[in-house]
Amino acid sequence: MRSVAMMVIVGLFGNGLGFSQEPAIPAKQERSASKLLFLIEVKYSDSSWAAMAQKPQNRRELLQAVIGKLGGSVENLWFSFGDCDAYAVVSLPDNVSAEALQIAGLAGAGFKSLKTTPLLTVDQVMEAAAKAGELRSGPAYKEAHKGLEPK
Repeated sequence: MRSVAMMVIVGLFGNGLGFSQEPAIPAKQERSASKLLFLIEVKYSDSSWAAMAQKPQNRRELLQAVIGKLGGSVENLWFSFGDCDAYAVVSLPDNVSAEALQIAGLAGAGFKSLKTTPLLTVDQVMEAAAKAGELRSGPAYKEAHKGLEPK
């Protein structure tokens, strides 16, 4: 969890902290509303690291080629050490594409582990919070939770 928090901090405040990593797509640039964002956390297998050491390749370009076939794009890619070897934020058209990427990645792509997490924008969370407020103020919610409210 600390690694993800650091990635978010670097992504949000990178230049202010002395990091020189620029997002592939600047935050101010509008992305298609129909694209969903996902955080991908990867732990490479020992044989994958051995292959990369023998023949270094730009992993961002390789990832973009795969994501592009699903109709998406790589927002950014970071390497790390610790719990995960790499973190990527990608945009994809739908959850089915994200699951296809997950299945393909786990089916012999040289990963010890691969985790995909959907990400929400601030606007999406604000919309969800507004819906939650409406839901909580409705009679069905109040009746269902009547006995659970603190006295």
